[in-house]
Formats: sequence, structure tokens, C-alpha cells
Amino acid sequence: MADSYDPYPESIYIYGNEFSGGGSSPDGLDLKALKVAVFGFNGSFPDILWDGWVNPEKTDDAGNLLPEYAICVDNEGAEVLNVDLSNDSENVVVGSDAHDCAHPQLAAVELDALLQSGP
Repeated sequence: MADSYDPYPESIYIYGNEFSGGGSSPDGLDLKALKVAVFGFNGSFPDILWDGWVNPEKTDDAGNLLPEYAICVDNEGAEVLNVDLSNDSENVVVGSDAHDCAHPQLAAVELDALLQSGP
């Protein structure tokens, strides 16, 4: 792994997306078990799932990401599932209050050429 690799999600801003259909059939036994434990057999995960890992050098005294590194969500009705993998899912949290923030928006990416599938 490169010395410059940073595995922590930071300063992410999720906005303007449309979500549909996901979250009812996750891959992996751990996620399937978590879905059933938190949402029941017929339940589904919220639209956004976060593993919960944070860089302790970028957190406050309570362990929350500092505002400049926060994962922000401005997507009407979207909730975040923090599966707290760093603590073996001891403190799974569903909600959007902790992610009610914003970061500067990046410029849109526009492709000039048509994308084609296959050869």
C-alpha cells in the first residue's frame, strides 16, 4: 500500500441524488445479518451506508469528525447508516442529523464523447 494512501472517507458531500430500490439484499453475511438485526427480515438499509471508520487525528473529543472532514448529506429524505465497523458494530446509528452540513460543491464533470458499452 502506498504511504500516501488515506483509507478514511472525509470531506464528502452527498447532494442532488435520486435513490431507489437499494438496501434490501446486501452482499456478505455480516451485512445480511446486520440488516436483519436492525431492520428485520423484510427491512432494508437506508440509502447511504458508511463503515464508520474515522481518522482519530481528525476528530473532536467525542470522536466525531471535525466539521471540515465531516460526511455531509443534503439529499431530501436520505438517511445514513453508520455501521460502526471500527467497534465491531457496537454503536450502529441510523439518521441524518450528524450529517446535516455542507461542503463546497465541486465542478460538474462533463464528458464530451458518448460512452459505449462493449467492444
